[in-house]
Amino acid sequence: MRLVFSIAFGFVALCGAASAVRIPEEDLRSMPLNYSDISRYLESRTLAPVYSIRFQRDSIGSKLFISFYFRKDNGAAHRTLMVTGGGIREIVASPKVWYDDKENPVYRLEGGKEWYVGEGADQRFLKQFEEANYVFKTGAVVPFKAIWAEIRGVSGGNFVLLKFREKPG
Repeated sequence: MRLVFSIAFGFVALCGAASAVRIPEEDLRSMPLNYSDISRYLESRTLAPVYSIRFQRDSIGSKLFISFYFRKDNGAAHRTLMVTGGGIREIVASPKVWYDDKENPVYRLEGGKEWYVGEGADQRFLKQFEEANYVFKTGAVVPFKAIWAEIRGVSGGNFVLLKFREKPG
């Protein structure tokens, strides 16, 4: 899947599509962008290299969530762009997050440590989440170390898929 990028009346629209899409109401045609184009767009917003770009849609495909991080001082600044027909909003995000249709986190990872060592080509990014917790919108808290693999959100619902370390699949 490639992303489609359209500019209309000063707004940027990004949507998943295999090829160019015509927008009849505005008499516009979208332009497919690849991952590197999206990366350059995000870097132009943050004025820094971006990493770990992840995409998520709402249940009807009208909202696109683009999560990423970039270096800020000696740590990571996590952000999510929420792209809708009304424009683009940027919010502070978590290292791992999944959104519902109302743009609220279904879960987010809190309490981890992330830091950079070195500069330039010698730069390394380190993470430590052993003491972090997944916090769910219901208020439930699950320790990061209790989960065997990354939590997966279910598109179109407020559900997640979990695989606990000490329980069968």
